Amino acid sequence: WKLIRAALPHVVQCCGSLLESADGRGLSTSLQKVLYILHWMLLDSAAECAENSPKDESVQHVRGQGLFSISSIQLFVYLIAPFADMVSEEDIASNIRLESGLKIWQALWQYRQPDVWCFTAPVKPRRDELPQVTFLRRPTATSIPQSQGIYLGEEDKPRRPSIVPPPKPPRSDRAVLDEKRRREQEKLRENERKTDRNGNGSAALLLE
Repeated sequence: WKLIRAALPHVVQCCGSLLESADGRGLSTSLQKVLYILHWMLLDSAAECAENSPKDESVQHVRGQGLFSISSIQLFVYLIAPFADMVSEEDIASNIRLESGLKIWQALWQYRQPDVWCFTAPVKPRRDELPQVTFLRRPTATSIPQSQGIYLGEEDKPRRPSIVPPPKPPRSDRAVLDEKRRREQEKLRENERKTDRNGNGSAALLLE
């Protein structure tokens, strides 16, 4: 059964290439042989392998043994289904070796799922059978010396004052400084004018 599972993708690719190069005038001899092998692998190979399997195996194991991988079924759909019109019902029914696969092609012609166990079986993800690898972890805060605890933000350790000087303020542009100085001078002149006006008003009141 392992050999059949491994050979199915290659048979599907070969069948897809022959269907792509077919001229639609019937099935060639090589295509008939490949289709016969493909029909046998999809329909009868699981039952024949189950008959030859040891009697002490469980029913679930034998039933699951007749299933192909999802990638193989996807490959069949991608490579065979687009060329289903290259095969006619007369080509299949007139050949006694291919008539068993008629239910597969009728489903493809009607754009539905074939009523075959490998196409209708429920799928459940399987656990990875590879051995688990233990990855090395970086040392955590517990393995760091206590003298370095102040750098980890521990509340029970006093914090040292920072010896790094604060950043210097950004240097202003000369044009900005000149504009600031000009505004300060105008403000001083305005204050002097107000003072002069107030002084002249007081002197006029005294003269009256």
